[in-house]
Amino acid sequence: MNIFLSFINIILGSLIYFRFNSYEESIYLFFLSFLIFLFNCYLRFDNFLFLFRNLTLGIIGFVPLLIKYIYGPETSFYFGEPDLQIFDLCLKMYFCTVIALLSSEIGLELGKYFSSYTPQEIYLSGNEIKSENDNWLIISLMCIPIIILVAYLTSVSAGPPIWLASYTSESQGQLLGNLQSIGVICLLAYYVGSQKANWKYKNSVLILLVFIFLIWGMAIRGLRQDVISAILGLVFCYSLIKGKDFKINLTSIIVIFIAYIFFEMLGAARTLATVSNISIWEIFIVAFEFLTPKGLETGFNLANQNFFLFDTNVQVVMPGTLGPIAKTFSTTIFLVDQNYIDYQFGKTYFEYLLRSPPEFLYPGRPEDYAWMFLKYNTITIGGFFELAEIYFNFGILGMFFMPGIISFLISYIYEKAKRTQSILHYFLLFSFLGSLFRGAWYQTFAFYKTFLTSMILLLFFLLIIFIFETIKKNVINKNLKFID
Repeated sequence: MNIFLSFINIILGSLIYFRFNSYEESIYLFFLSFLIFLFNCYLRFDNFLFLFRNLTLGIIGFVPLLIKYIYGPETSFYFGEPDLQIFDLCLKMYFCTVIALLSSEIGLELGKYFSSYTPQEIYLSGNEIKSENDNWLIISLMCIPIIILVAYLTSVSAGPPIWLASYTSESQGQLLGNLQSIGVICLLAYYVGSQKANWKYKNSVLILLVFIFLIWGMAIRGLRQDVISAILGLVFCYSLIKGKDFKINLTSIIVIFIAYIFFEMLGAARTLATVSNISIWEIFIVAFEFLTPKGLETGFNLANQNFFLFDTNVQVVMPGTLGPIAKTFSTTIFLVDQNYIDYQFGKTYFEYLLRSPPEFLYPGRPEDYAWMFLKYNTITIGGFFELAEIYFNFGILGMFFMPGIISFLISYIYEKAKRTQSILHYFLLFSFLGSLFRGAWYQTFAFYKTFLTSMILLLFFLLIIFIFETIKKNVINKNLKFID
C-alpha cells in the first residue's frame, strides 16, 4: 500500500511539476498529494523507525510549498535570500521529494524481504530476549565509564549552561567531532546489554547516565540533536530487545508532541536564557513565533559577508529547524541549475573514505561540503540535507535510487537486529540510531562517521570480551588441574 500510494504521489508530482506548474493551477493537486503523504505516514505507525525515516525525508520538501499555498507565493520559509526560496524552487524540491519517498518505501520493503525472516516463538513472546553468555554484560559495564567521560568532555567543550552564557559563545571546540556519537552509541549499548544481562541495578544506573550525559552534559548547554537521537534510540531499542517494532499510539503521539514543544523551547532558550528577567512564557512565544508571518526588518551578516539576492521587504514563516534545512536544499538546487556548481556524479560519497581519518591525523582531507555555501555568500547552518547532496551529485535522477539505498540499509540492519539479536547487528543499527537527526537532516556523512565509530567501539568491546574469556578459561583449567 505504501509503495502504491507513493507511486500515485509521483504521478501527481509529475502533473504539478510538468503540466499544472503555476501557483493557481497546482494548489488542489498539491494538497491532495500532501494528504497522501500524511496517510502514508499513518500507515507506518506500526514501525516508528520507518515512520521517522520517511517523515524526516519528506517533510523538508512538502513544508516550503505548503507555506507558499497557505501564506502566499511570495512568503519565505527562512530569513534572508528570498530569491532562493521562490515558488519554482519549492516546486522542484517537492518533485524531488515525492520521487525520493517512493525510492525510500521500496528500500524499506526490500530490506525487510532480504533480511531472511525466520519466525521463532521467542520473538513473538513480547518478553525481553536474554543473553546466553556474559558478552552483553561486559559491554554494558564497559560503557558506563565511557559515557561518564564523554559527558565530562562534552560539558567542557560546549561551555557553561545556557542561563550563564548564550549557546556556543564560550565553546572551546572538541578534539573529536564524533564525541557525542560515542556517548549515544554507548548509552544504547548499555541499555541493550543491561536489559539482556538482567542485572539488578540496570534501571537506576540508566537514569543516572541519562542525567549525567543527556541532561548535564548536553541539554543544559543547548545541545539538542544528540539528545533527541539518544532518546529516540532508547525508544526503538525498548521494543527491539523484545523482537518487536515500536508502534505509535495515542500515548506516543502525546509524548512526542510534548517533547517537540520542549526541544523547540530549548532552541529558543539557548539564545534568550542569558537575558535578564526573561520568562518561560516569553521563551515559549519566541519558540513558536514562526506560526505567524513576520516582516523581515534587519539583515544578516556572516563572516563579514553580505548575503546575495537579499530583500528586506519579505514576509517570512520560519517552521523551526525545518526552515534552514529546507533552505540548504533550495540553495543547492539553485547553485546547480544556474551552473555555479557542477554535478559531482558520486564524488561527495567517495570522499567519505578520504574524510574518515580525524582532522588532526589528516589535516589535508577533503573539506566538508557544507562549507561550500559560504563561497557563494549564502546562508548555511553547517548542514547538507540528504536530498540536497543527492541533487548535487546526480540531479533529479539520483532521487530514484540513493534514498532507497539508505532506507534499504536501515531496514535490513534493523530487521536483522530484531530477528537475530546479535551484537554485530545491534552495533550496525547504532550506526543510524547514534546520529538520527544529524544523518537525516544535516549530513548523510554523519551516518557513515557514526558507522565507523560504532565499529571501532565494537572491536574494542570484542577485544575486552576475548581477554575476559581467555582469563576465565585459564582459571577454569587451573582449577580442574588442581582438583585432579
